[in-house]
Amino acid sequence: MQCLFVVSTLPEKGLGHLVRCRDLARFLADKNIDCLFAVDWSSQELACFLDDFQCIVTTRAADEVISLIQSKNIATLIVDHYGIDEAWEKQVAPHLTKLVVIDDVKRRHYCDVLIDFKWRGSNTTSAYEGLTNPDAVHLLGPSYALMPALSRQAPARTEFTPSSLQPSRIMVGHNFLSTAQVMALATQLQDDVILTLVVGPHDNISGSKLQSCTNVEILEGKTELFSQLKDVSLYIGAAGGIIYQLRALNIPMLSFAVSDNQTTTLSDLEDIGHYFHVPSFKETMMPKLAACVRVFLQQHKRVKALGDTAVVNVDTLGCERIYNAIYNNKIDKATTNVTSKTFIPLCNGYELETVDDTHINCYLAARNHPKNQIRMIDHSEISKLDHYTWWFNTKRHSYLLYESKVPQLYIWHESVVVDDKTFLVGGWFVVEKETNFQSALVALQWQLKHCEEHLDDTPWIAVIHKDNKFVQLLNKYLGFEEIPATHAYDSVCQSLFPHANSDEFQRVMKVPCTKKVQSS
Repeated sequence: MQCLFVVSTLPEKGLGHLVRCRDLARFLADKNIDCLFAVDWSSQELACFLDDFQCIVTTRAADEVISLIQSKNIATLIVDHYGIDEAWEKQVAPHLTKLVVIDDVKRRHYCDVLIDFKWRGSNTTSAYEGLTNPDAVHLLGPSYALMPALSRQAPARTEFTPSSLQPSRIMVGHNFLSTAQVMALATQLQDDVILTLVVGPHDNISGSKLQSCTNVEILEGKTELFSQLKDVSLYIGAAGGIIYQLRALNIPMLSFAVSDNQTTTLSDLEDIGHYFHVPSFKETMMPKLAACVRVFLQQHKRVKALGDTAVVNVDTLGCERIYNAIYNNKIDKATTNVTSKTFIPLCNGYELETVDDTHINCYLAARNHPKNQIRMIDHSEISKLDHYTWWFNTKRHSYLLYESKVPQLYIWHESVVVDDKTFLVGGWFVVEKETNFQSALVALQWQLKHCEEHLDDTPWIAVIHKDNKFVQLLNKYLGFEEIPATHAYDSVCQSLFPHANSDEFQRVMKVPCTKKVQSS
């Protein structure tokens, strides 16, 4: 049997299409299917990615490809090319047994099989409804992710854990950072951290300049990264198909969207266990990137554990499932994991969830909501990288209040020490919509009782914006009182909230009955 791949290879489009088709071709070749490639551009460097597969440079015009199909006796054609559309497919399809299309941007197609392994949450299975001919088979979701296959004896989700005796290794994806940026990042990491820079055939990287960085190694001339990933602690790069390889190997990634097709709903990424994604990358982000990476390595066990929360499995069997669908008419269904949460029951349909690391993005989204921003001491929007760095350092205890299973607000508290004395600070902010007095009261009453049980005899210190009459009334009801300027806690409040000036913010305290505090 003969199979032809028509693949985009133009330098400005990258090599992602070629590499994933090459991985599928390798699998098909093992099944005694002869594979050849038709590409729109080739070079000696590019030919290295295609092993010994025959490669033909074409204009991809429909009549030219039809002639190739006929001369090579092609039965199956697999297309992975943004420049090919539905009209082209309708011309070519009658000359084939199977026309297979790989896509990831939800375009119209005419084909026998359509593959899009991007996870789109609850919209995954319906992503191409009305966009293909009715009899087309849709292979959608991470079950069909294209990557090298591991042994059948390997578990569906393979764990690669770098040896504790080895230095931490961070891999930087190709064509992501410039030479100067790599050097800047390297100087801000510990000496025992190795920065592995992937260099592709189209990358403009100066190896001579990087020689001065003793903790940078260049990975050049590699036609696949899968086998190189087993010693990697963290991957940094563009949010392309590599995400699925990393998830299959349970390796954390800090991803950035560098093209339109890499813009993904964050909750969809979290479904597959990927939590660290930034919408864009700019030169000015380098110091924050370095700080974030340092914390990720320090808290690597927690960072990696987030991958275990995935509700959608990603494994290395995508090529096998695609082969079975094309040649055996066998469709393997995707598998999911069932996750359960533990709630603290309150009253009248209210309940609390203890905030863990899976809330890292939702927490920031709520904090950055305009309704909350305007009430914060710092009104500015907090960046993803700053938040990730803060999250793994904070000592806060946070909870999410639900009313009838609908999230309402986050509450938090933290014990701090000032002049050898322990104090409690805390706060709350809505998830999205304004909350009512009852919801806030239920959450804060539970919080005060909880802290009394676990941090007995510890005074609360807080600041409230003077324009926020709602919170002022709520806190007064809960027993908070204004701190007089002559009170010993006034200076404590100033040290804990140095940017909350007295013109805008009211300083308040809640002192336990057993706590005697002298005024100065």
